[in-house]
Amino acid sequence: MRTDRPIRVLQFGTGVLLRGLCDEIIDRALNDGSHRWDGAVAVVQSTGTTRADALRESGGRYAVRTRGLTTSGPVDESRTTTCIGESLAAERDWQRVIELARSPDLGVILSNTTEAGLHPSEADRPDDPVPLSYPAKLLRVLLERARTGLPGLIVIPCELVERNGDVLRTAVETLAGRFGVHKDEASWIRDEVVFASSLVDRICTRPSAAKPSDLGVVIEPFAQWVIEARESDRKRLSFAQGVAGAELVDNVDPYFTRKVRVLNGAHTSIVNLGLLAGMSTVRELCDDPDFEAFLSAVLDRDILPPLVAAGVPGVREFAAGVVDRFANPFAVHRLSDIASGTETKIRVRLLPTIAAHGSPPPCLSLGLAAWLAQEQRTAPLEWPAPVRRAVSEWTRVLESRGVRESMNRAIAGAR
Repeated sequence: MRTDRPIRVLQFGTGVLLRGLCDEIIDRALNDGSHRWDGAVAVVQSTGTTRADALRESGGRYAVRTRGLTTSGPVDESRTTTCIGESLAAERDWQRVIELARSPDLGVILSNTTEAGLHPSEADRPDDPVPLSYPAKLLRVLLERARTGLPGLIVIPCELVERNGDVLRTAVETLAGRFGVHKDEASWIRDEVVFASSLVDRICTRPSAAKPSDLGVVIEPFAQWVIEARESDRKRLSFAQGVAGAELVDNVDPYFTRKVRVLNGAHTSIVNLGLLAGMSTVRELCDDPDFEAFLSAVLDRDILPPLVAAGVPGVREFAAGVVDRFANPFAVHRLSDIASGTETKIRVRLLPTIAAHGSPPPCLSLGLAAWLAQEQRTAPLEWPAPVRRAVSEWTRVLESRGVRESMNRAIAGAR
């Protein structure tokens, strides 16, 4: 599978978020008739080959169905995305990845490898035939690029990590030091490569009863891909200019704080309670009066007050939209998908909110207790002592009272 269009974006990750948001936006820039962007995306599946093979067999084409409610009424539209020009599996096609690194057409690298994936592995070695972690893969690509004498690249991580560009830069430079990379090549990475922090926000799901190899994506109408970009770099990011849902900004921090603390924080606070209650989707939670009341309490009493006090713009309006998005009657947002990687998500999404309160608020504490019950484990020692004490108390309540009564007690503020 090869395209006649130049590969301008190398993308590490083939999941629904990248394909349902970033690639969908790039595809609209490619096909809206404006000629603002004329390239193609090469995607790399980091582990395994199933999705890479499916994309290769489809010629990079897959269906995107937009379903949801807007102020104008229900939306149910389908289109085929065609911006993917190559589909690669790292374990099989690594040499082709290196060839693309040496291409003068390449300008941007995207990734979504989960929050934990931004960090190197202790098992990474400089002579691995195929680098193990994503930072190791990226370092190899950048070193190959440096040796060609071509201009640097813009690296845009799309993981939900604060200042994800800075985090990834640190990971790559740390790994370069560990590997003994030549000082000239290390300087090239430091001076010529832009690590652009970004924020992604769209609920993207697989169709009901989808197989792992199925490529279809169901998306909500709402889309937000915010990229922190200097004026001098924006020409290479033309796919994100003038396209609904994409925005180039000077500072991504307020967007990140609002999205991660409100939307993702609400998800993480309630997901394990839903699993313990035998539910499977976010829509089921929103249709249940007990969970609806708990979600409202989490937002209004636990999550929003510190953000309003900190002056985060538009946070109440954003929160109101989040409730509507959760209740999207067309989205099948599986709780099991949201619960993946909860420990890391708690650190990013919930602990800063709890810290802003001074003492752990009841609803968020119960949400953490539900995660411990679901995983059958004890609180991590890295959690602050007041948090561990509060969660321990709510764990006892949960064990003795069950999910629903525990939520009602948390709403009332009484254990």
